[in-house]
Amino acid sequence: MATFQVEYSKTSRAQCQTCQRKIDKSSIRVGKMVHFDNILIGRMGLVWNHYTCFWGPLYSSGNDWASSVNNWDNFEGIDQLNVEDQKMIHLKIKGVPMDDYAVELAEKNAEAQAEAELEQKKAALEQKKVEAEEAAEADAAFADSPETIIYNMINKDLDVMKVTDIKEVIK
Repeated sequence: MATFQVEYSKTSRAQCQTCQRKIDKSSIRVGKMVHFDNILIGRMGLVWNHYTCFWGPLYSSGNDWASSVNNWDNFEGIDQLNVEDQKMIHLKIKGVPMDDYAVELAEKNAEAQAEAELEQKKAALEQKKVEAEEAAEADAAFADSPETIIYNMINKDLDVMKVTDIKEVIK
């Protein structure tokens, strides 16, 4: 499991653990996995920081995790960011700009993600269309009275019924 999580903030509800201000929606945030001690249970969780606060002197001073910040593998979610933000984070973590191959790979990954999102949206629209058609069929099927519905259901399977008395009563 990665020690750090990098992502665009989904909402504006998270609070930076360094400066105590809200992290704006869609801005880059960096989360650090920490252990929360509780009287009943202890659990692991993320504490979020603004990108600038995470790399700033206020947050990093006195922390024992400084060596793990310099390891690209300790960060999860970087591949979900746009290429420019990946370049910026790469420079911070490794101290050197991304090479051309890594940039090309990131751009291909971004294109693949965009295509996958488009396919998901298409699939969701198709599913909504199918659900709407099924709802319309259900509404049409139950527009009649219950007696008519039952009569139609029985008539549909009348030829496979075995009891001749029932067949005669229904006809």
